[in-house]
Amino acid sequence: MHGSGVAEDRIEEVLADAAEFFKAYLWETESCEVARAALAEQGLDEQVIRSFDVGYAPVGPDALMSHLHGLGYSDEELVAAGLATRSVRGKAHALFRSRVMFPVRDGEGRVLGFAGLGTHLGPSWPQWVTSPDDGYYRRSGAVFGLDRAAGEIAASGTASLRRDCIEVLKAHQDGHANVVTVHSSTVTREQMLALASGVAGGLDALEVDLPPGMRA
Repeated sequence: MHGSGVAEDRIEEVLADAAEFFKAYLWETESCEVARAALAEQGLDEQVIRSFDVGYAPVGPDALMSHLHGLGYSDEELVAAGLATRSVRGKAHALFRSRVMFPVRDGEGRVLGFAGLGTHLGPSWPQWVTSPDDGYYRRSGAVFGLDRAAGEIAASGTASLRRDCIEVLKAHQDGHANVVTVHSSTVTREQMLALASGVAGGLDALEVDLPPGMRA
């Protein structure tokens, strides 16, 4: 059981279903044409966008909640998974709105949480929002792109980090399959251990290529 009382398998299931909802919303909703165009303007091909299961969180507050409620999930499960927060009055609200959504997975491909890039930024809207440290997600341990890069990192013994998810997709599109990113201020020991999990010799044998200003 999760600390909230919600079973871990339910958290895993709702995160996977949310990822599918976001992905379908990006590609099947007419209102997402601007988001698709914005990704294309970054030089990203549809193939790499789809391969990373990039999606979109609707502007409206009810679409995701209604969809997941329709699949049988409760508000408690959505909050425990980090997909919703509760207001001071106790009402559950979707955490991610009007954002391009990047599923953050572990090395086996299980969805841990999300990183959301804002498309309608305002004074109080940060450019990036990540899942809270609830459910499976821990910012200090999560590595975006690990499921895609783990094989090449293990084979080469080198992990290359970029500043954000967009840069990771660009790198993979260009054939650099060992590229990942993190959403913490530094690359933590927990993240380094995750990167080194398949490397012969473990952490001592791992080489890490960091962008300027990032520390490990």
